[in-house]
Formats: sequence, C-alpha cells, structure tokens
Amino acid sequence: MSLGIHLYDLLSHEKDIPHYFTSNREKTLGIEPRLNQSGLKGSALFYDHQIMMPERLVVENIISARKAGAVVMNYHCADKISEHNGVSVLAHDVLTGNRLTFHGKTLVNASGPWIDNVRRAAISMKRPLFILPRASTSCCRN
Repeated sequence: MSLGIHLYDLLSHEKDIPHYFTSNREKTLGIEPRLNQSGLKGSALFYDHQIMMPERLVVENIISARKAGAVVMNYHCADKISEHNGVSVLAHDVLTGNRLTFHGKTLVNASGPWIDNVRRAAISMKRPLFILPRASTSCCRN
C-alpha cells in the first residue's frame, strides 16, 4: 500500500497538498482505538484534491455501507452520544419529531457542515469521538 500511495503522490498534479504517511498497527490503534483490531496491519493517510464529483463519491459510500450492513439515516439529529458496549445515539427525526435510540460498534459522522453539532452531542464521552479531522483515511486488513 505504501508503494501505491507513494506513486500516487509522485504523479499528483497538486503539489501544494500535504503528503501521505503510513502507520504500523500500534500507531494506527493509538490514533483510532475504536478500529477492529482483527487482521489490522496498519493504515495510510493521504489527501486527494482531484475528486471530480464528490457528491457521487458520497452516494457510492452510502450504498456500499448499506450493503455491508450499516444503517444509514438522513434528516436525523444526534441529541446525545455515549459509550455503552459500543456507541449509543439518542436522536430525533427533524421532519417528524420521532425520537429513537440506536447502538453500534462504530459511529461514522458524515454530517458535513453540521459536524460540530454531532461533536457536542458526544460531549459526555470519556475519550474524543473524532480524532482525525483529515480528508481521507484508509485502513488495511489482509
């Protein structure tokens, strides 16, 4: 993976963006301790400023996540996020006002410009919910 990202970096047209870096398993878990450790070898971080249709990338990620078993929700507001054998979220539907609580091993904040609202909902957590405010991260498993 490191070789592939290095080649990508060399061929990039944008030379003013930060360069990539890779991390071993231990450093990766130090940065993001909630990752599934099974088979984790390490991670890589790189920046890509050449996405032609970012909205399409978002839709494809949502479709892929849903196929992999993720519950995807739109028009919901996180009121409180806490840790209890994973992550628990108390939320409400902004269109109907209905409240719900859901649980998972991992929470992905894809709230875009509302990221700070979601962060505030997690204020009572013992450790930070969001550690990497970066453009793109990738984790490797073999």
